[in-house]
Amino acid sequence: AGSTIKRQGGDGSVATYQWGTRGGIAAYWTTDGDGAHDKLAHASGQWTWTDGASQFTELYAQVPGDATAWRIVNQGDTFGAALTFTYSGSLLDKVTTDGGEYVQYLWSGNKVSRIDVGLADRTWFRTYYEYDTQNRLSAVKVDLSPDTAGIGRGHFYALSYEYGTNRLVSAVSQTDRSPT
Repeated sequence: AGSTIKRQGGDGSVATYQWGTRGGIAAYWTTDGDGAHDKLAHASGQWTWTDGASQFTELYAQVPGDATAWRIVNQGDTFGAALTFTYSGSLLDKVTTDGGEYVQYLWSGNKVSRIDVGLADRTWFRTYYEYDTQNRLSAVKVDLSPDTAGIGRGHFYALSYEYGTNRLVSAVSQTDRSPT
């Protein structure tokens, strides 16, 4: 009784939940703001967050090796649509819909080097990311036909970034090599 827990939302905001019982349900509940009926419940080693207005849910599992950290593993709505989140070590690997669509992240250290978007076993788009020696984004290439070696065939869209002495982006150039 009287204990609290905090949840950080995707926008960075932090909400405080207080232990209590509402409508016969014992859980952590928000006490102020727009989400005054949102709840956090712990069961079977996982936390479930439920939006009080929409009944949208998020399921969190403990980060391996860190007893104080949790990460999202599933999102769902009342219509049955769901997203599943998988990880490779501490990094997000893949987000998959219940229909099989996916976004997969490939990493070079702690920087995203490629993002693939597709359905089941077919990749629709493949985006590559490059960084300069100061770890700033320097180029983005979108492969417009990844099933047929699109970049190799010249089917890509590219952006290049230059930085000024103030470390801010000073120029952006584009190359459109999409098929005609």
